[in-house]
Amino acid sequence: MRTDKTQPDIIDDGALGPDPRSSSGPEAIGGRDDDLTRIERRKRRSRSAVGRFNLLKWAVSLGLVLVVWELLARSGLVNRTLFPTVGDTLSAGVELWEAGFVVKDTLSSLSRALVGFAIGAVIGILVGVLTGSLGYMDFLLSPMITVFRPIPAIALVPLATVWFGIGEQAKWFVIAYTVFLAVWLNV
Repeated sequence: MRTDKTQPDIIDDGALGPDPRSSSGPEAIGGRDDDLTRIERRKRRSRSAVGRFNLLKWAVSLGLVLVVWELLARSGLVNRTLFPTVGDTLSAGVELWEAGFVVKDTLSSLSRALVGFAIGAVIGILVGVLTGSLGYMDFLLSPMITVFRPIPAIALVPLATVWFGIGEQAKWFVIAYTVFLAVWLNV
């Protein structure tokens, strides 16, 4: 028995017909299911309109950049060797693709990034666990590492070149340095 008397007890004997709030069975025609599907259809149309508008904005922006680029390159205000036209850039890209340079260079860049990431992540996790679990390691290492945090990785490129030469090791070092700091701070 309900003790709350704010709403009267309603006895449903079915004399008034199906409850329009009920969404079960075939008697729910014109009830909540139709309203929900109408609302869902309206939301989907709205989302697709927003998506089309965003695509249109993106296409117009890209087109505007390409037109300005082409006009600037053809105007003679800048050296065409340093600032080629859109067509010259696309034809050079096609030549590089056909020669196989794009795939080869992409794979070597990815391998560099993966090796540098692996080195930096492993060292970052190890040092992070040490400084997080052992107080004396935190006391010893954190001040030294904190000194290097504000130094951007690009500033270490000349040092890495002097230390490791212009080979892969210098590139791995710069990538590992960047990853190490991010991982160490988050462990």
